[in-house]
Amino acid sequence: MKDGSMFGNLKKKALNKDWYNNDENLVVTYQTEKMIYTYKVFATYETSKQTNYLQRTFASDQEYVNYLNTLKSRSVKDFGHTMKNTDKIMTFSTCATNSNNRVVIHAVLIDTATAV
Repeated sequence: MKDGSMFGNLKKKALNKDWYNNDENLVVTYQTEKMIYTYKVFATYETSKQTNYLQRTFASDQEYVNYLNTLKSRSVKDFGHTMKNTDKIMTFSTCATNSNNRVVIHAVLIDTATAV
């Protein structure tokens, strides 16, 4: 959203060393009525809006792993996750200061639990 209300702080903080070096910032919890999903950040970077960072279909498991490794290689920091073909990811994206670019965070699913 142009007023900065959707992920507005993302572009201000995600590429900041103080933010991405704080482990508390790297855990994302998503809760539905039935489940709680916990994700951990594995990449954060700025990229052109034309860059393919939202691909959803792959011809093979290896193509998927190659894609994940490409995302990881763009990151301003190596968060130490070894990408696997079974990884499920969540992507957050917002306009960068330059509206032709995007600030992107990718997180990998690390845990699921039943909501109470």
